[in-house]
Amino acid sequence: MASERGIFYKILVYILIIAVVFFIATFLIPYIALYIPQLVPYEIYMRDAVTAIIVGIGGYLVARFIVHIIDRTLSRSGAQQRSLRYIDTIVRIIIYTILIAVILSAFGINLTGALVGGAVGGVIIGLAIQTVASSIFAGITVSSTNVLKPGDTVTVYSWLFGNPVTGRVKKVSVIFTYLEDQNGRAVKVPNSAFLGSTTFTDMEKDNGILFTLTLSVQVDVPSEAVSKKAAEIMDKRPPDLGIKKYEIFMFGRTNVASTFSININIGNLELLNRATDFVNQSFDRAYWEVKNAQTIPK
Repeated sequence: MASERGIFYKILVYILIIAVVFFIATFLIPYIALYIPQLVPYEIYMRDAVTAIIVGIGGYLVARFIVHIIDRTLSRSGAQQRSLRYIDTIVRIIIYTILIAVILSAFGINLTGALVGGAVGGVIIGLAIQTVASSIFAGITVSSTNVLKPGDTVTVYSWLFGNPVTGRVKKVSVIFTYLEDQNGRAVKVPNSAFLGSTTFTDMEKDNGILFTLTLSVQVDVPSEAVSKKAAEIMDKRPPDLGIKKYEIFMFGRTNVASTFSININIGNLELLNRATDFVNQSFDRAYWEVKNAQTIPK
């Protein structure tokens, strides 16, 4: 608080000095034009220039003070550093845009005409950058709420991709969130997707990654027998697969197939391909063992 008060008093002194300089300059301009007749036609422009310079310097000092106060307030709020940068950038753009408008007005430029003339162009540009603006806003929202952060492992479900995308968050930027999938490939997800018809699941649980598979088995064999046999096979899994534990549920059955949901907890994302392959092969093997046992005559 003391430093803010000191900055305020310093800026106040600067503004007073600028006001004195402005008064002296506007007082001297007519006399300068009087002694240099060639400057008489430019006297009004000289006044506007002095006014614009004084307003620009004073406005810049005031803008710096306002930005400083906002920065201090945001830093005390406990928000994420990445979010503070986004908010600080937006605040600076707004404040300095207002300052430029004030300086142009001091030059005698009619901003009303410029605003009206730019309205149509603004609509066209606004439509063109709608997606970008949406992604920027979503990026600020995602980072400020700490929903996604580097190191998180998530599965993203969206009509944009077709199949779900599973990966580890590498970076959350203004427009894109960068994921690295289980194959090491980089996937860029537009932040606007997180505010649209998209859901994502945090896969981290119990110091590992929780992944869910959905498998279907034909109903020509008992589903309970397939589930039991698959569990027996998975209990003998190799330790290097990294499957810490698993759960098998049957949550659907039709006239054609029974549907199982298998939750597996693995050590890290790099083991996901091998783990899912093992689960698929376990159920395939279980199905055929149960089916063959039914057809063998006793």
